[in-house]
Amino acid sequence: MDSVLLGGHRTVHTALTEVSRLVDIPLTKNEEIAGAPARDGDRDTHPRLWLRRRGDGTYPAQEEFYTVAPAQAQDKELDSFADAWTDHTDEALARLERRVDTAVAVVQQALVEGQGRSTAA
Repeated sequence: MDSVLLGGHRTVHTALTEVSRLVDIPLTKNEEIAGAPARDGDRDTHPRLWLRRRGDGTYPAQEEFYTVAPAQAQDKELDSFADAWTDHTDEALARLERRVDTAVAVVQQALVEGQGRSTAA
């Protein structure tokens, strides 16, 4: 897990929706995915912006998505992860990651500018 934006519930949900719009990838909820796991009968309903879904029966497998999580969630990336991820990422996923990174930067900048306007008013 790697945090890219911290903010209030509505702000973060709106930001994820805007990133989804900018990269033209619809948001899905875990409950909308066939065979999605349920914990104690409760399905995870946080929206996800999927860049790559894990394939069934394939190992090693990659999956990558953006979602909303509580602010208390801790980044969990090991020091060696970035190099291993890069070694196993194909060009199509790398291009998609760059598009999403750009969209995230645009949304982050818009939030900063919006905060500046509200402070100046």
